[in-house]
Amino acid sequence: RVPTCRSTDTTVRIALCKEHDTVYTDNKDGETHTSSCKYCDVGSTTEGHTYTNHVCVCGAAQPVYTVTVVGGTAGGVTEARAGDTVNIKASEPEENCAFVQWAQVDGVSFANASAAETTFTMPAKNVTVKAVFSEILLPSIADQTYTPNINIGNVASNNFNSPAQQLFEFDVTEQGDYVIAIYSAASEWSDCIIGQLMLTANSYVNTSINNIENLSLEPSATYDLQGRKLSQPQKGIFIQNGKKYFEK
Repeated sequence: RVPTCRSTDTTVRIALCKEHDTVYTDNKDGETHTSSCKYCDVGSTTEGHTYTNHVCVCGAAQPVYTVTVVGGTAGGVTEARAGDTVNIKASEPEENCAFVQWAQVDGVSFANASAAETTFTMPAKNVTVKAVFSEILLPSIADQTYTPNINIGNVASNNFNSPAQQLFEFDVTEQGDYVIAIYSAASEWSDCIIGQLMLTANSYVNTSINNIENLSLEPSATYDLQGRKLSQPQKGIFIQNGKKYFEK
């Protein structure tokens, strides 16, 4: 209570509180509240919200912000409060692709931006984080640029008329699977049209067959029906190469 006394001249005198009773009023700006004495104006100040169990002393609830993950997940989390630790994990890469890093979007600082599974501390705003993937480029054994001698333009009725043949030779030095990739030029209306593609092996090298032995085509020894070896086949029945033969 505020002790007062009223004199004959109707002047009101107010004594200071011996012990303030502080109250907190939300300023409705999402960030601050005003603290003041319940009985007097001494000590009225503007303060930032502080939260206990996500509620400020002024009664304001701690705001939540959206979490959007592109190319990954946040374990089902779609909202978080400032200061929360958010776990994120990149999706499985597509074929012939690999995870590279998490993109620095909305000022988010990652615990390890190069790890497919990592964390970040939620700022006081909505955020979007993005997983960056890159194509796994196979080592090239050869490449060549070809400029056609005819430009048909961007008209469907145009046709090639005796285009020049392009020859592209390369050496395969290791056994394995190879990809022949044909790309069009990096322009707005570029097309890559292949009328005929032919692969011809000019030469070969041995792989698993290193030596070829000459096999003798001479007949094997002959035997009579008693199993005796003969110097040469005789008239009648004899055995050669495990089979019976008859010679007149």
